[in-house]
Amino acid sequence: MALDLGRLDAILEYNPEDLTLSVQAGVRLDAVRRALVARRQLLPVDPPGGGARTLGGIAATHAHGPLRAKYRSIRDLLLGVRFVQADGVVTWGGARVV
Repeated sequence: MALDLGRLDAILEYNPEDLTLSVQAGVRLDAVRRALVARRQLLPVDPPGGGARTLGGIAATHAHGPLRAKYRSIRDLLLGVRFVQADGVVTWGGARVV
């Protein structure tokens, strides 16, 4: 059984001054890159498969490329996360604090 998060693909909030971004799990890396480029910002994540990968998938699989050596992994860049466990319980960690 596969879990399809393709419709959870929205950028919920982008605050360029605080360098924070809130997204749903199915948003693709390319969409985030397009949102950030207008402000000359970047998300230093370069997993195999590139921009077609979703941020939720990148975080879940801990996928990374060479940029990890300088900027660390996507998990290290997360301020807060909310997810549903296998038993259906919604849980979270961290918070949106800069």
